[in-house]
Amino acid sequence: MDLDTFEDFSGLYDETVLKTPDIMRFCSSSDWILSANKWLSPAREALFIKHADTIQAWAVGELFQFNTVLQPLESDWFFGCPLASEKPEVGSKVLLETLTTQLREFPLIWLGGVPTRGKLFGLVVKDFRPYFRIYHIPGCDCHVTSLDGGWDSFYSRRSSRFRNQMGKIEKEADACGVEVERFEKDTDPVSFFRRIREIEARSWKGRRGESIFAQERFIHFYSDLIGRLAGKSAFRSLILKVRGKDFAYVMGGVLGKEYRGFQMAYHDAYKRLSPGHLCQIKLIRSLCEEGLSSYDLGMVMDYKTRWADRVHSITNLLLMRK
Repeated sequence: MDLDTFEDFSGLYDETVLKTPDIMRFCSSSDWILSANKWLSPAREALFIKHADTIQAWAVGELFQFNTVLQPLESDWFFGCPLASEKPEVGSKVLLETLTTQLREFPLIWLGGVPTRGKLFGLVVKDFRPYFRIYHIPGCDCHVTSLDGGWDSFYSRRSSRFRNQMGKIEKEADACGVEVERFEKDTDPVSFFRRIREIEARSWKGRRGESIFAQERFIHFYSDLIGRLAGKSAFRSLILKVRGKDFAYVMGGVLGKEYRGFQMAYHDAYKRLSPGHLCQIKLIRSLCEEGLSSYDLGMVMDYKTRWADRVHSITNLLLMRK
């Protein structure tokens, strides 16, 4: 199966991802991994393993100091897990059988996005230990909050102090005439990126040269990803405006009933409006109205703690043939 054929199977693949327990589903989805493969790590060969109960998406190429490594299609953050299967034991055994019969030429396998809770981690270690030396490399854990029960349920789980703070932030925004512009389908990536890059340039990240969009490869990645998501009504973004001027944004995507946040930034001149908090409030209200079940806020950071209910912990396994 080549990349074009996999595109044809992407719907079935994503259905399998949604049934796979414990993994970071959005970042294991076809849209995320195909955009990442195209723009973040293009100099590799894609490789797919298709079985009755699992579809696995891999790439072959350089990784860190190693020349030839079987690795996930997205290999910048390693959020996604290639072992898409409703039955974790099937994903693990099919990969092992393939590596010990058909793909014996690969000395190293980097298995990313393995959830530290659930069955998969233990199954891989048990199945692969007789044939491979296994090394654990910490993964990029993410903050997640439940949206079950809607805004009222989410709001009730925040501290009284934080609830009071959120109320004051919304009142101030209303008094200042803050408007919310929503983007879902039919989003033009070029126009959208022009606007959010102007916001990024005036943010603390932009002033320090730390904006992710300072790198051309990430501009291409997110532009491609947004185009793919908008085409299937799975893109979600808010831009906040006051007196017609953009001053903050948040963007992400939906798979099934789960939302994954990508990036957020705000213009420093509007700090008094608490734009970071305001973006989260408006976004979560919108996601709850839509009936989504969870919000993955991305990599663990201190400021996200008050918004989150739990940490989704993942690890990477480097498998080296004995």
